Amino acid sequence: MKINGFLCSLFILQLLFLSSQAQRIGYKEITEKRIEFIAPRLGLTAGESEKFWPLFREFYDQREKLTQKTRQKNNQPDNKPLVTDEDYLNAIRFMIDSKMNQVTLMKEYTGKYVEILPPEKVYRLLQLEEEFNRVLLNQLKDPGPERKEPEPGKKRPPL
Repeated sequence: MKINGFLCSLFILQLLFLSSQAQRIGYKEITEKRIEFIAPRLGLTAGESEKFWPLFREFYDQREKLTQKTRQKNNQPDNKPLVTDEDYLNAIRFMIDSKMNQVTLMKEYTGKYVEILPPEKVYRLLQLEEEFNRVLLNQLKDPGPERKEPEPGKKRPPL
């Protein structure tokens, strides 16, 4: 059940990153907003913070590299339209492999987090990341009066 929630969160994050690109909001800005959301709720000591946040940023840098590779593959000029069942199966395999690579990366960094933080705080971190994703998704769903959809050709204001 937790894996399904994690995969759902991972999918939402991918959508948010794609959406953020369209809105000209970079992943680094989203990562910083994520840190602003998580930091006061996680309750790290000064020593934990000093070791943890650089590693956290490193994780998101590595994840962005994986996302970029996926985008590059999807945007290659030699990508032909999917026609045959084999084309679709290959595309499905690629999508699943991309998600598996992100899960593998998260598993690797979660292991690194546990070397720095108590498991309870790592667990809380994972909960807070899911909460941040829900908040961000809700902001994208319901822009509110100050976040109206931009007119075509105009830039969306930052989150």
